Amino acid sequence: MRNYFKKQVSRKGKASKISSSKKARDYNLKLDKVACNEINQFMETAVESGVFPGAVLGIAQGDKLIYSQAFGRKSYDDDSRVKLDTVYDLASLTKVLITTTGIMQLNETGRLNLHDYLKDFFPEISKELEDIRVDQLMTHTSGLPAIVQLWKEPGDKEAVLEYLLNLEPEAEPGQQIVYSDPNFLLLGFIIEKILGLSLDEYAREYIIGPAGLKKTGFNPLDNIEDLTKENIAPTEYCDWREKQIHGEVHDENCAFLDGVSGQAGLFSNVNDLVKLVAMIFNQDEKEINLLSPASSRILARTYTRKNGERRGLGWDKGGNIRSSSGIYFGSKASGHTGFTGTSIWTLPESGLTVILLSNRVNGGRENQEIIKLRPRLHNLIYSLLSEDNHNTEPIGFQIARDNDNNDFSSGLKER
Repeated sequence: MRNYFKKQVSRKGKASKISSSKKARDYNLKLDKVACNEINQFMETAVESGVFPGAVLGIAQGDKLIYSQAFGRKSYDDDSRVKLDTVYDLASLTKVLITTTGIMQLNETGRLNLHDYLKDFFPEISKELEDIRVDQLMTHTSGLPAIVQLWKEPGDKEAVLEYLLNLEPEAEPGQQIVYSDPNFLLLGFIIEKILGLSLDEYAREYIIGPAGLKKTGFNPLDNIEDLTKENIAPTEYCDWREKQIHGEVHDENCAFLDGVSGQAGLFSNVNDLVKLVAMIFNQDEKEINLLSPASSRILARTYTRKNGERRGLGWDKGGNIRSSSGIYFGSKASGHTGFTGTSIWTLPESGLTVILLSNRVNGGRENQEIIKLRPRLHNLIYSLLSEDNHNTEPIGFQIARDNDNNDFSSGLKER
Protein backbone atom coordinates (compact mmCIF):
# COMPACT_ATOMS: atom_id res chain seq x y z
CA MET A 1 0.00 0.00 0.00
CA ARG A 2 1.31 3.44 -0.84
CA ASN A 3 2.42 5.60 2.05
CA TYR A 4 -0.40 8.08 1.53
CA PHE A 5 -1.58 8.60 5.10
CA LYS A 6 1.86 9.54 6.40
CA LYS A 7 2.17 12.10 3.64
CA GLN A 8 -1.32 13.31 4.43
CA VAL A 9 -0.67 13.99 8.09
CA SER A 10 2.72 15.59 7.49
CA ARG A 11 1.47 17.80 4.66
CA LYS A 12 1.07 21.39 5.78
CA GLY A 13 -1.66 23.56 4.34
CA LYS A 14 -4.31 25.90 5.57
CA ALA A 15 -6.50 24.37 8.25
CA SER A 16 -10.00 23.96 6.97
CA LYS A 17 -12.94 26.12 7.87
CA ILE A 18 -15.76 23.83 8.92
CA SER A 19 -18.85 25.95 8.45
CA SER A 20 -17.86 29.60 8.20
CA SER A 21 -14.96 31.86 7.30
CA LYS A 22 -13.72 31.76 10.88
CA LYS A 23 -11.13 29.25 12.07
CA ALA A 24 -10.85 27.93 15.61
CA ARG A 25 -7.93 30.26 16.28
CA ASP A 26 -10.15 33.27 15.47
CA TYR A 27 -12.22 32.61 18.58
CA ASN A 28 -11.00 33.57 22.02
CA LEU A 29 -12.51 31.14 24.52
CA LYS A 30 -11.45 31.74 28.10
CA LEU A 31 -12.32 30.58 31.59
CA ASP A 32 -11.40 32.94 34.42
CA LYS A 33 -10.48 31.85 37.94
CA VAL A 34 -14.05 32.12 39.21
CA ALA A 35 -15.32 29.96 36.34
CA CYS A 36 -12.61 27.36 36.93
CA ASN A 37 -13.48 27.21 40.62
CA GLU A 38 -17.14 26.63 39.78
CA ILE A 39 -16.24 23.75 37.46
CA ASN A 40 -13.91 22.32 40.10
CA GLN A 41 -16.68 22.42 42.68
CA PHE A 42 -19.09 20.68 40.30
CA MET A 43 -16.62 17.87 39.67
CA GLU A 44 -15.64 17.51 43.32
CA THR A 45 -19.32 17.18 44.22
CA ALA A 46 -19.66 14.45 41.56
CA VAL A 47 -16.80 12.51 43.14
CA GLU A 48 -18.22 12.95 46.65
CA SER A 49 -21.65 11.77 45.55
CA GLY A 50 -20.26 8.62 43.92
CA VAL A 51 -20.77 9.36 40.23
CA PHE A 52 -17.24 8.02 39.76
CA PRO A 53 -14.21 7.47 42.05
CA GLY A 54 -12.24 10.05 40.08
CA ALA A 55 -11.96 11.75 36.72
CA VAL A 56 -9.97 14.01 34.45
CA LEU A 57 -11.68 16.94 32.76
CA GLY A 58 -10.12 18.84 29.88
CA ILE A 59 -11.50 21.85 28.02
CA ALA A 60 -9.66 22.92 24.90
CA GLN A 61 -9.82 25.32 22.02
CA GLY A 62 -8.39 23.49 19.04
CA ASP A 63 -5.25 21.70 20.21
CA LYS A 64 -4.69 23.96 23.25
CA LEU A 65 -6.04 23.14 26.70
CA ILE A 66 -7.63 26.13 28.41
CA TYR A 67 -8.60 24.05 31.46
CA SER A 68 -7.45 20.68 32.78
CA GLN A 69 -7.92 19.18 36.21
CA ALA A 70 -7.77 15.76 37.87
CA PHE A 71 -10.24 14.78 40.61
CA GLY A 72 -10.60 12.00 43.15
CA ARG A 73 -9.10 8.54 43.28
CA LYS A 74 -8.34 5.96 40.61
CA SER A 75 -10.48 3.38 42.38
CA TYR A 76 -13.01 3.13 45.19
CA ASP A 77 -10.67 0.56 46.79
CA ASP A 78 -7.49 2.60 46.45
CA ASP A 79 -6.35 5.97 47.82
CA SER A 80 -4.11 6.60 44.80
CA ARG A 81 -5.04 9.99 43.36
CA VAL A 82 -5.96 10.59 39.74
CA LYS A 83 -3.36 12.62 37.83
CA LEU A 84 -3.66 14.63 34.64
CA ASP A 85 -1.74 11.95 32.75
CA THR A 86 -3.80 9.03 34.07
CA VAL A 87 -4.74 6.69 31.22
CA TYR A 88 -8.36 5.57 30.85
CA ASP A 89 -10.17 2.85 28.93
CA LEU A 90 -12.05 4.88 26.31
CA ALA A 91 -14.57 2.14 25.41
CA SER A 92 -16.77 3.29 22.49
CA LEU A 93 -14.73 6.42 21.83
CA THR A 94 -12.69 3.91 19.83
CA LYS A 95 -15.51 3.97 17.27
CA VAL A 96 -14.95 7.61 16.35
CA LEU A 97 -11.26 8.14 17.09
CA ILE A 98 -9.87 5.08 15.30
CA THR A 99 -12.50 3.27 13.23
CA THR A 100 -14.32 6.28 11.79
CA THR A 101 -11.02 8.05 11.08
CA GLY A 102 -9.72 4.93 9.38
CA ILE A 103 -12.77 4.55 7.15
CA MET A 104 -12.52 8.21 6.12
CA GLN A 105 -8.82 7.83 5.30
CA LEU A 106 -9.64 4.82 3.11
CA ASN A 107 -12.41 6.80 1.45
CA GLU A 108 -9.93 9.62 0.69
CA THR A 109 -7.40 7.24 -0.85
CA GLY A 110 -9.89 5.46 -3.08
CA ARG A 111 -9.67 2.14 -1.22
CA LEU A 112 -13.42 2.25 -0.54
CA ASN A 113 -16.43 4.47 -1.11
CA LEU A 114 -18.85 5.20 1.72
CA HIS A 115 -21.71 3.90 -0.46
CA ASP A 116 -20.00 0.51 -1.00
CA TYR A 117 -21.88 -2.54 0.21
CA LEU A 118 -20.73 -5.08 2.77
CA LYS A 119 -20.83 -7.72 0.04
CA ASP A 120 -18.11 -5.79 -1.83
CA PHE A 121 -15.67 -6.75 0.93
CA PHE A 122 -17.21 -10.00 2.16
CA PRO A 123 -18.82 -11.92 -0.72
CA GLU A 124 -19.67 -14.71 1.72
CA ILE A 125 -22.14 -12.48 3.60
CA SER A 126 -25.70 -13.72 4.08
CA LYS A 127 -28.31 -12.69 1.53
CA GLU A 128 -30.19 -10.74 4.20
CA LEU A 129 -27.23 -8.44 4.94
CA GLU A 130 -25.64 -7.98 1.52
CA ASP A 131 -27.35 -4.64 0.80
CA ILE A 132 -26.01 -2.89 3.93
CA ARG A 133 -23.70 -0.02 3.00
CA VAL A 134 -20.61 1.34 4.75
CA ASP A 135 -22.31 4.67 5.51
CA GLN A 136 -25.26 2.84 7.09
CA LEU A 137 -22.88 1.05 9.43
CA MET A 138 -21.37 4.43 10.35
CA THR A 139 -24.74 6.13 10.96
CA HIS A 140 -26.22 3.13 12.81
CA THR A 141 -28.97 2.68 10.23
CA SER A 142 -27.91 -0.79 9.06
CA GLY A 143 -30.75 -2.67 10.74
CA LEU A 144 -28.32 -4.88 12.68
CA PRO A 145 -29.06 -5.71 16.33
CA ALA A 146 -27.70 -3.43 19.04
CA ILE A 147 -25.85 -6.05 21.06
CA VAL A 148 -23.90 -9.24 20.48
CA GLN A 149 -22.14 -11.38 23.07
CA LEU A 150 -19.17 -12.77 21.21
CA TRP A 151 -17.52 -14.19 24.30
CA LYS A 152 -20.42 -16.63 24.58
CA GLU A 153 -19.88 -17.87 21.02
CA PRO A 154 -17.27 -20.58 20.35
CA GLY A 155 -14.49 -19.98 17.89
CA ASP A 156 -11.65 -17.68 16.87
CA LYS A 157 -11.56 -14.31 15.06
CA GLU A 158 -12.53 -15.88 11.74
CA ALA A 159 -15.53 -17.49 13.40
CA VAL A 160 -16.50 -14.11 14.87
CA LEU A 161 -16.52 -12.52 11.41
CA GLU A 162 -18.61 -15.39 10.04
CA TYR A 163 -21.04 -14.96 12.94
CA LEU A 164 -21.37 -11.21 12.30
CA LEU A 165 -21.90 -11.72 8.57
CA ASN A 166 -24.82 -14.02 9.34
CA LEU A 167 -26.61 -12.01 12.02
CA GLU A 168 -30.37 -11.83 11.89
CA PRO A 169 -31.29 -8.23 10.98
CA GLU A 170 -33.90 -6.41 13.02
CA ALA A 171 -34.88 -3.94 10.29
CA GLU A 172 -34.31 -3.21 6.63
CA PRO A 173 -31.20 -1.10 5.95
CA GLY A 174 -31.91 2.61 6.23
CA GLN A 175 -35.21 2.33 8.09
CA GLN A 176 -34.24 2.79 11.74
CA ILE A 177 -31.53 4.33 13.89
CA VAL A 178 -30.30 1.64 16.31
CA TYR A 179 -26.95 2.23 18.01
CA SER A 180 -25.18 -1.05 17.35
CA ASP A 181 -21.80 -2.54 18.29
CA PRO A 182 -21.89 -4.98 15.33
CA ASN A 183 -21.80 -1.97 12.98
CA PHE A 184 -18.35 -0.95 14.19
CA LEU A 185 -17.09 -4.47 14.68
CA LEU A 186 -17.71 -4.93 10.95
CA LEU A 187 -16.11 -1.59 10.06
CA GLY A 188 -13.00 -2.71 11.92
CA PHE A 189 -12.95 -5.92 9.91
CA ILE A 190 -13.32 -3.88 6.68
CA ILE A 191 -10.21 -1.83 7.54
CA GLU A 192 -8.25 -5.00 8.25
CA LYS A 193 -9.47 -6.69 5.06
CA ILE A 194 -8.49 -3.75 2.84
CA LEU A 195 -5.09 -3.02 4.37
CA GLY A 196 -3.95 -6.48 5.38
CA LEU A 197 -3.09 -5.08 8.82
CA SER A 198 -4.62 -5.70 12.22
CA LEU A 199 -6.61 -2.72 13.48
CA ASP A 200 -4.04 -1.90 16.16
CA GLU A 201 -1.22 -2.03 13.61
CA TYR A 202 -3.19 0.30 11.37
CA ALA A 203 -3.90 2.68 14.27
CA ARG A 204 -0.24 2.87 15.28
CA GLU A 205 1.01 3.44 11.73
CA TYR A 206 -1.59 5.87 10.41
CA ILE A 207 -3.14 7.64 13.40
CA ILE A 208 -1.28 7.30 16.70
CA GLY A 209 2.24 7.57 15.28
CA PRO A 210 1.66 10.45 12.83
CA ALA A 211 -0.31 12.36 15.49
CA GLY A 212 2.59 12.06 17.93
CA LEU A 213 0.47 10.45 20.65
CA LYS A 214 2.58 9.02 23.48
CA LYS A 215 0.01 7.46 25.79
CA THR A 216 -2.58 6.09 23.37
CA GLY A 217 -3.07 2.54 22.14
CA PHE A 218 -4.76 -0.84 22.32
CA ASN A 219 -3.55 -3.33 24.96
CA PRO A 220 -1.76 -0.45 26.68
CA LEU A 221 0.59 -2.41 28.93
CA ASP A 222 2.07 -4.10 25.86
CA ASN A 223 2.07 -1.17 23.45
CA ILE A 224 2.54 2.08 25.37
CA GLU A 225 6.11 2.79 26.40
CA ASP A 226 6.86 3.27 30.12
CA LEU A 227 3.23 2.65 31.11
CA THR A 228 2.44 0.62 34.23
CA LYS A 229 -0.81 -0.34 35.92
CA GLU A 230 -0.28 2.47 38.41
CA ASN A 231 -0.80 4.95 35.56
CA ILE A 232 -4.09 3.36 34.42
CA ALA A 233 -7.52 3.72 36.04
CA PRO A 234 -9.07 0.27 36.69
CA THR A 235 -12.60 -0.53 35.56
CA GLU A 236 -14.70 -3.29 37.19
CA TYR A 237 -14.68 -6.93 38.21
CA CYS A 238 -15.50 -9.18 35.25
CA ASP A 239 -17.46 -12.34 36.02
CA TRP A 240 -16.52 -13.91 32.68
CA ARG A 241 -12.78 -13.36 33.21
CA GLU A 242 -13.12 -13.86 36.97
CA LYS A 243 -10.91 -10.93 37.91
CA GLN A 244 -10.73 -7.18 38.45
CA ILE A 245 -10.02 -5.51 35.11
CA HIS A 246 -7.01 -3.22 35.27
CA GLY A 247 -4.90 -2.37 32.24
CA GLU A 248 -7.04 -4.61 30.03
CA VAL A 249 -10.05 -3.64 27.97
CA HIS A 250 -13.33 -3.59 29.86
CA ASP A 251 -15.55 -4.48 26.89
CA GLU A 252 -16.12 -8.26 26.80
CA ASN A 253 -16.49 -8.46 23.01
CA CYS A 254 -13.21 -6.64 22.51
CA ALA A 255 -11.51 -8.78 25.16
CA PHE A 256 -12.64 -11.89 23.29
CA LEU A 257 -10.89 -10.43 20.23
CA ASP A 258 -7.63 -10.05 22.20
CA GLY A 259 -8.20 -6.40 23.08
CA VAL A 260 -8.50 -5.02 19.55
CA SER A 261 -11.78 -4.30 17.76
CA GLY A 262 -13.59 -1.58 15.86
CA GLN A 263 -15.99 -0.71 18.65
CA ALA A 264 -13.76 -0.63 21.76
CA GLY A 265 -10.25 -1.21 23.09
CA LEU A 266 -8.47 2.15 22.87
CA PHE A 267 -6.78 3.67 25.95
CA SER A 268 -5.54 7.25 26.24
CA ASN A 269 -5.20 10.35 28.42
CA VAL A 270 -6.52 13.88 28.13
CA ASN A 271 -3.43 15.46 26.57
CA ASP A 272 -3.29 12.98 23.72
CA LEU A 273 -7.03 13.22 23.10
CA VAL A 274 -6.98 16.99 22.73
CA LYS A 275 -4.39 16.65 19.98
CA LEU A 276 -6.21 13.78 18.30
CA VAL A 277 -9.60 15.51 18.13
CA ALA A 278 -7.97 18.67 16.76
CA MET A 279 -6.22 16.66 14.04
CA ILE A 280 -9.44 14.87 13.06
CA PHE A 281 -11.43 18.10 12.70
CA ASN A 282 -8.65 20.18 11.15
CA GLN A 283 -8.24 22.38 14.24
CA ASP A 284 -4.54 21.71 14.86
CA GLU A 285 -2.64 24.97 15.40
CA LYS A 286 0.31 23.66 13.39
CA GLU A 287 -2.11 22.75 10.61
CA ILE A 288 -1.08 19.08 10.64
CA ASN A 289 -4.20 17.01 10.33
CA LEU A 290 -5.22 13.37 9.91
CA LEU A 291 -7.98 14.04 7.39
CA SER A 292 -8.48 16.37 4.47
CA PRO A 293 -10.63 19.49 4.99
CA ALA A 294 -13.35 17.81 2.90
CA SER A 295 -13.47 14.77 5.21
CA SER A 296 -13.45 16.95 8.33
CA ARG A 297 -16.42 18.89 6.98
CA ILE A 298 -18.31 15.67 6.25
CA LEU A 299 -17.70 14.44 9.81
CA ALA A 300 -19.14 17.69 11.20
CA ARG A 301 -22.47 17.19 9.42
CA THR A 302 -25.71 15.48 10.41
CA TYR A 303 -27.00 12.71 8.16
CA THR A 304 -29.86 11.19 10.13
CA ARG A 305 -32.65 12.95 11.97
CA LYS A 306 -35.60 11.01 13.25
CA ASN A 307 -37.69 11.56 16.40
CA GLY A 308 -35.13 14.16 17.45
CA GLU A 309 -32.15 11.81 17.08
CA ARG A 310 -29.28 13.16 15.03
CA ARG A 311 -26.26 11.16 13.94
CA GLY A 312 -23.26 11.86 11.76
CA LEU A 313 -20.72 9.48 10.28
CA GLY A 314 -19.62 7.65 13.40
CA TRP A 315 -20.00 10.75 15.53
CA ASP A 316 -23.14 11.51 17.51
CA LYS A 317 -24.61 14.98 17.02
CA GLY A 318 -25.94 17.61 19.39
CA GLY A 319 -29.42 19.02 19.05
CA ASN A 320 -30.94 15.94 20.65
CA ILE A 321 -33.08 16.17 23.79
CA ARG A 322 -31.21 13.14 25.17
CA SER A 323 -27.79 14.42 24.14
CA SER A 324 -25.01 14.13 26.69
CA SER A 325 -23.74 17.48 25.36
CA GLY A 326 -26.62 19.30 27.03
CA ILE A 327 -28.60 22.23 25.64
CA TYR A 328 -26.10 24.87 24.51
CA PHE A 329 -23.77 22.88 22.26
CA GLY A 330 -26.57 22.50 19.73
CA SER A 331 -26.75 20.70 16.41
CA LYS A 332 -23.29 21.73 15.20
CA ALA A 333 -21.60 19.70 17.94
CA SER A 334 -20.00 16.31 17.30
CA GLY A 335 -19.31 13.89 20.10
CA HIS A 336 -19.51 10.41 21.56
CA THR A 337 -19.61 8.63 24.88
CA GLY A 338 -17.87 5.54 26.22
CA PHE A 339 -19.52 2.96 28.48
CA THR A 340 -16.69 3.10 31.01
CA GLY A 341 -17.47 6.76 31.77
CA THR A 342 -15.76 8.75 29.03
CA SER A 343 -16.99 11.34 26.56
CA ILE A 344 -15.85 13.85 23.94
CA TRP A 345 -17.85 16.78 22.58
CA THR A 346 -16.48 19.31 20.12
CA LEU A 347 -17.74 22.32 18.18
CA PRO A 348 -15.54 22.16 15.07
CA GLU A 349 -16.07 25.81 14.07
CA SER A 350 -14.83 27.40 17.28
CA GLY A 351 -12.65 24.45 18.27
CA LEU A 352 -14.28 24.14 21.70
CA THR A 353 -13.71 20.57 22.91
CA VAL A 354 -14.70 19.04 26.24
CA ILE A 355 -13.15 15.72 27.24
CA LEU A 356 -14.34 13.82 30.31
CA LEU A 357 -12.44 10.71 31.35
CA SER A 358 -13.71 8.59 34.22
CA ASN A 359 -14.11 4.98 35.27
CA ARG A 360 -17.67 5.20 36.55
CA VAL A 361 -17.99 1.38 36.21
CA ASN A 362 -15.35 0.82 38.90
CA GLY A 363 -17.94 0.11 41.56
CA GLY A 364 -20.18 -1.76 39.11
CA ARG A 365 -21.86 -0.88 35.83
CA GLU A 366 -25.16 -0.43 37.63
CA ASN A 367 -24.00 3.08 38.58
CA GLN A 368 -25.72 5.22 35.91
CA GLU A 369 -25.42 8.64 37.56
CA ILE A 370 -23.09 9.86 34.82
CA ILE A 371 -26.06 9.97 32.43
CA LYS A 372 -27.48 12.93 34.36
CA LEU A 373 -24.08 14.49 35.01
CA ARG A 374 -22.83 14.77 31.42
CA PRO A 375 -25.40 17.24 30.02
CA ARG A 376 -25.33 19.31 33.23
CA LEU A 377 -21.53 19.53 33.04
CA HIS A 378 -21.57 20.68 29.41
CA ASN A 379 -24.28 23.24 30.13
CA LEU A 380 -22.17 24.62 32.98
CA ILE A 381 -18.98 24.83 30.91
CA TYR A 382 -20.64 26.53 27.96
CA SER A 383 -22.39 29.09 30.14
CA LEU A 384 -19.09 30.03 31.81
CA LEU A 385 -17.09 30.67 28.64
CA SER A 386 -16.26 34.33 28.18
CA GLU A 387 -17.11 34.44 24.48
CA ASP A 388 -20.48 32.89 23.63
CA ASN A 389 -20.27 32.95 19.85
CA HIS A 390 -20.89 29.36 18.78
CA ASN A 391 -24.11 30.18 16.92
CA THR A 392 -26.31 27.53 18.52
CA GLU A 393 -30.08 27.59 18.76
CA PRO A 394 -32.55 26.25 21.35
CA ILE A 395 -33.01 22.52 20.97
CA GLY A 396 -36.79 22.83 20.97
CA PHE A 397 -36.69 24.58 17.59
CA GLN A 398 -34.42 21.90 16.15
CA ILE A 399 -36.67 19.08 17.30
CA ALA A 400 -39.76 20.82 15.92
CA ARG A 401 -38.19 20.82 12.46
CA ASP A 402 -37.27 17.13 12.52
CA ASN A 403 -38.95 14.97 9.91
CA ASP A 404 -40.04 11.51 11.05
CA ASN A 405 -39.92 10.14 7.51
CA ASN A 406 -36.24 10.43 6.63
CA ASP A 407 -35.14 8.33 3.67
CA PHE A 408 -31.90 6.92 5.09
CA SER A 409 -31.73 4.22 2.42
CA SER A 410 -31.16 6.55 -0.53
CA GLY A 411 -27.63 7.61 0.39
CA LEU A 412 -25.82 10.29 2.35
CA LYS A 413 -27.80 13.50 2.54
CA GLU A 414 -27.03 16.29 4.96
CA ARG A 415 -29.99 16.85 7.28
